[in-house]
Amino acid sequence: MKRQADLIKIAAVITAAPRWVGALMAAEGFTLPSSWLAWWIPLSAILSAGMALVEGLAFAFVFNAWRKTSGRPGTRLLALALLSALTFIIVLSPFIAAQVRQESLVSVLSTGWALWLWSASVAASTIVIVASVGYAQRTATTTQLPKPRAKAPRNDAQPTPQRTATIADWRAIYPQLDGKRATLTANDARAAVNKAGFAPPSERTLVNWAKEARDGCSETGS
Repeated sequence: MKRQADLIKIAAVITAAPRWVGALMAAEGFTLPSSWLAWWIPLSAILSAGMALVEGLAFAFVFNAWRKTSGRPGTRLLALALLSALTFIIVLSPFIAAQVRQESLVSVLSTGWALWLWSASVAASTIVIVASVGYAQRTATTTQLPKPRAKAPRNDAQPTPQRTATIADWRAIYPQLDGKRATLTANDARAAVNKAGFAPPSERTLVNWAKEARDGCSETGS
């Protein structure tokens, strides 16, 4: 899309070159030499035909971008597109009226305000095209940018690490295991410690604790 927009803008400037050259030469006090007319008129006709094609491409580009844009950027883009359309309506209408009346364009633009309005519209047409396509290009590029990924909610509350059970904790736990102490294993000791809310110690310690619980069971006869 960026390349297409750039080509339209460049083509709009190139096809408007004859008008700009003639106006800038007149601003310096020069007029087109008669010797130029043999190639200037055909060149101007070709570039004018190119301008008509560029206008069509520009309208298609702008309205395509507007269709994909919403909110305030979409409203601005539509306003630029309508301004472009109005400009070209003013440019084309006098010629169409002259053709219908079978008169010259000069006679149709005989009033001063009509001539100035038509001339200003011709001059502004290229600028409006470039501005519209440029804004459409900017809007399309902004719309296509990847949206930032939402961060996962941060959980500042960290779980409280379990305290490793001590021998004192175990001696408070295993008397509650009556009926199981005689056959208590290290795995049973680990399960009992976990159930009490403690982290189990090493495997060797669990083996010793299980033996202590079995021995205590033998001593008490329970």
